[in-house]
Amino acid sequence: MTKVLLDKIKLTRKWPFKLSDVFTRYFFLIFPLGTTFIGLSAMNSGFKNNVTDLKVVSMLISSLGLFLFIFVAHRLFQNQTFKCFDIPNLTEEQLKKAIRKTNFKNLHYSKLGYFVCTTKVSWFSWGEEITIIPHGDKLLINSKPTGSLFSYQPITFFKDKKNIKIIIDELKNVNLPLVCNEG
Repeated sequence: MTKVLLDKIKLTRKWPFKLSDVFTRYFFLIFPLGTTFIGLSAMNSGFKNNVTDLKVVSMLISSLGLFLFIFVAHRLFQNQTFKCFDIPNLTEEQLKKAIRKTNFKNLHYSKLGYFVCTTKVSWFSWGEEITIIPHGDKLLINSKPTGSLFSYQPITFFKDKKNIKIIIDELKNVNLPLVCNEG
């Protein structure tokens, strides 16, 4: 991460969009969109030919596709954004101590002023990268799936929220007053 990228993240509280995100993350929106399109096409045929069974099935297929599209798009958006916490008087040592207690792997501190660590592979996640950026009295935390060299996981089922909660709970154990700012 460069200084410019770090400043941009501090300003916008999210990862910037890159063209590679289309192929690695947003590509996975094609399946729910395709399902919705197939359902809408079947619905059109059902109404044109007045076939009640086709109307019902196509509405179910369209609804399922739309639900999956909204769910995946929402999770992709959440993976791009940083959670912001107000933590007065947070020191680098307190933060390092709390992160070490979490038992996350590969803890790395950059001289630019941010931490990166990873999680282990589990049944519901192929690994996540957690980025922690102290910014004055604010702490920005993001957890997003990374996958492996040969496989990629665009979203997780709320493993990212669990990772952030683990870090925040450890900071509470250091007796720091925390205020969550969603945004």
